[in-house]
Amino acid sequence: TKGYSKEDIAYACQKVTEEVMYGLLDAVIRERFAGKPLKVGLAGGVFANVRVNQLLFEHPAVAGVFIQPAMGDSGLSLGAAILADIEVHGNWLTDQYRFKDTYLGPDYSGELPVFLEGIDRGKYEVSDLGGEAPARIAQLLRDNVIVGFWQGSMEWGPRALGKRSMILNTFDRTVNDTLNQRLNRTEFMPFAPSVIDYMAKTYMPAYEPEDVAADYMTITYDVDPQYHEALQAVVHVDGTARPQIVKKATNPYFYDIIDAFYRLTGCGAVVNTSFNVHEEPIVSTPGSAFIALVDDRIDALVLNTVLIRKKAD
Repeated sequence: TKGYSKEDIAYACQKVTEEVMYGLLDAVIRERFAGKPLKVGLAGGVFANVRVNQLLFEHPAVAGVFIQPAMGDSGLSLGAAILADIEVHGNWLTDQYRFKDTYLGPDYSGELPVFLEGIDRGKYEVSDLGGEAPARIAQLLRDNVIVGFWQGSMEWGPRALGKRSMILNTFDRTVNDTLNQRLNRTEFMPFAPSVIDYMAKTYMPAYEPEDVAADYMTITYDVDPQYHEALQAVVHVDGTARPQIVKKATNPYFYDIIDAFYRLTGCGAVVNTSFNVHEEPIVSTPGSAFIALVDDRIDALVLNTVLIRKKAD
C-alpha cells in the first residue's frame, strides 16, 4: 500500500467488491435462472454495502431485491429459523415471514416519567409538545437545529430508522459538517436521508413503491440532479443517496415530522443518522439519550413528545 492514499485503497476495495459480487450473482443467474425475472434475497455483512446492493438490483435479470435489514449475524440466524420452519412445515409460499417493520428492540418509555422528574430545570427547558410535536420539530429542523429524536421501541439492525435518530435538514451542508465534528465522524461517513413516501420517486426516479429495500436504508439510488442542491447533505459524490422511505403505516410520528417539514420548507427529506457518537453504541434509555445533549452532540432532545433544550447562560 506504500505510495497510495487511504482513499485510493478504499476505492479499490469497493470496486473489487462490486465486481466480485456482481460476478457471483451473474454466474448463478446464467447457470440456474436464465430467462427468468428474478427476485433476490440478500443477507450477510457484505450487504451492508449499499452500493453493491444497487448494482445487484440493476442487473438486467433482477426484478427486485430484499436485503435483510439486520444483514449481519442476527439476520442470518432469523433466516436459518425461517428455513427450518419451511423444511418442517412446508410454508414456502406464504406471506407470514414478511417484514412489517424493524422496530423490534426494547422500549424504555416506562422509564421516562421518573427520568424527567430528575432533570435540573435551572439548566434545562423541558416541555411536552403533545400533538404539536411534529410541527415544532419541523420548525427546529428548518432553523438548522440538530435534534436527537428518541421514541418508543428501538430499531433492530444497524440502521437508524426514526426511533433512535439524529435528524437535521438536508439543505445546509455547514450543519452537516458541524455534526460530523461533534460526533467525531469523518467526511468518508456520509449521511443518509429519510424521505417521505410521496416525494421518493420525485427525488429518485428509479425508485418504485414495491422496492422494500429502500424502507430500511439498505440500497442506494441515483438522485435527480435538479434536487442535488436541496438534498446536498445526503447526496454522495457519485450522485446517489441511501434513503429510508418513510410511510405513515410504519412510523406515523416520524412521517408526520417529515410531512410538516415538507409543508414548511418544500423539502420532503431530512438527514437521519444513528443517535450515537462514532464508535459508541446507539442510545437506548432516556438517560443515555440525554448525555448527548449534556455533551453538546445535539442542540435539542426529543423524548417521545417531550422537548429538552439547554437554557442560555
